[in-house]
Formats: sequence, C-alpha cells, structure tokens
Amino acid sequence: MPTSSPRIAILGHVTSSFGSLELERFADLDSLLAVPAFDVLLLDMPGASAGKLLRKLRIDTSYRFSLIYCCRDLDGWC
Repeated sequence: MPTSSPRIAILGHVTSSFGSLELERFADLDSLLAVPAFDVLLLDMPGASAGKLLRKLRIDTSYRFSLIYCCRDLDGWC
C-alpha cells in the first residue's frame, strides 16, 4: 500500500533548501490558515516570535498540526 508524504508548511523567511521535500512556504499566519491542514509546521523565526505565534494557533480550534518544530532559537538556528 503506498504511503503519502506528510504535508509540510514553513512559516517565516526560510532561505535554505530541504532537499527533495515538497514544502509550502508562508510569510504570515493568515496566509497559512487559509490553506487546508498540514501534518508538520516549521517555524522559521526567533523563539519569542514563535511563542506568540503558537499562542495564536492554540486559540484557533479549527486548525491543528500533528507536529510543530521551531527552526531557530534566540541566537539563531537551533
């Protein structure tokens, strides 16, 4: 039985490549929430900004992610 690849979204200003992964990139939360659900969300932003965004996502009960990863900490990349 074929398995489908997870749908991955990146929120922020990602400039690096992730190999052969098919990713959808979004500049802001509103544009992300306008698209059907993803399996994984990568947050490309400093930790403080990611925390604010996660609080907003928790309020929106219509949108859920299986996994959320932060790509940066306060000093740069994790």
